[in-house]
Amino acid sequence: MTRTQTIIIEDLVEQILNTQEMVKLHQDHDDEFMVEQYIYRRNSFVKKLLIELLKVEEQNQNIIQAIKTCVRILEKSTPVQKGKGARSGLKNLASLESIA
Repeated sequence: MTRTQTIIIEDLVEQILNTQEMVKLHQDHDDEFMVEQYIYRRNSFVKKLLIELLKVEEQNQNIIQAIKTCVRILEKSTPVQKGKGARSGLKNLASLESIA
């Protein structure tokens, strides 16, 4: 994976996690309109991440798991509270598991 790919992927993961925090914040305030808006935004970041992950030439286990996680997030499309995950490879990639 190139340095550019790593930066793009890490940035998208960060955007997804930040957007998920906004989903949770608005859920706590029972603001369904904003929850839906942030879920839509989160899902657009997940789709972009999925595209970037598919571009990576060396498909190791972490990348494959992240792809599966992205698909689950899009299938489920409901927010859940962020949890802790094991980190390996790209520093925040495992954090996506908390959303799926």
